[in-house]
Amino acid sequence: MRCIVMGALAGLMLVVIGCDKQPASPSASDQADTAADSSARPASTGPRDKFPLMIMPLTVSLPADWKLDPPVSPSFLEGPAPSGNLEISLSIMDAMDDRQRQLFVAGSLDESQKHPRRIQVAQFTSKSGLPIVARITYATAPTHAGSPPPTTLPSQLLSWNFIIFVPYKHKFIPCSFDLIGLTEQQYGLDQSLIRTMVDSAEPSKTAAFQ
Repeated sequence: MRCIVMGALAGLMLVVIGCDKQPASPSASDQADTAADSSARPASTGPRDKFPLMIMPLTVSLPADWKLDPPVSPSFLEGPAPSGNLEISLSIMDAMDDRQRQLFVAGSLDESQKHPRRIQVAQFTSKSGLPIVARITYATAPTHAGSPPPTTLPSQLLSWNFIIFVPYKHKFIPCSFDLIGLTEQQYGLDQSLIRTMVDSAEPSKTAAFQ
């Protein structure tokens, strides 16, 4: 009988201890993972609107919290990005025929092959089929072969340029989107958002290109 009573008391103590036990607080690593996940989320996740760019025969889809500056004849796209507020400069180059365009692209790729640690060039097409050349140029080249590549240095400055070739009257109008003074870390955070914008580019008719 004594053994039964003692066993019951021991079981009751275990129940009480279990009820008093507080949930474990999150570890430092769990908190760091949560912060990292939060910082990696895009700054602009709302609906997107299509904007004609006026100074060039293009329409792009922008997040609702982005704007054209100035609104009527924009020289810049501005808005929040994962790394902070961002500004994209807009400009156009002289029209090219198809051969000139091919020579331009070939020259860009050749320059990238000659200086692979400082210049990176890639080709792709927008969702609407427009040919695009993307170029990343690092502000400083490695001093010697043993130097770490710029892509491994978060504070390394770079310029990021997209040229979209828009067909117009048997030629192409190169439309340039420029981001200057980014760091490698900013580029890593913002590249998905910017690439989505550029990828949305569609030909459009504006007053200057009728």
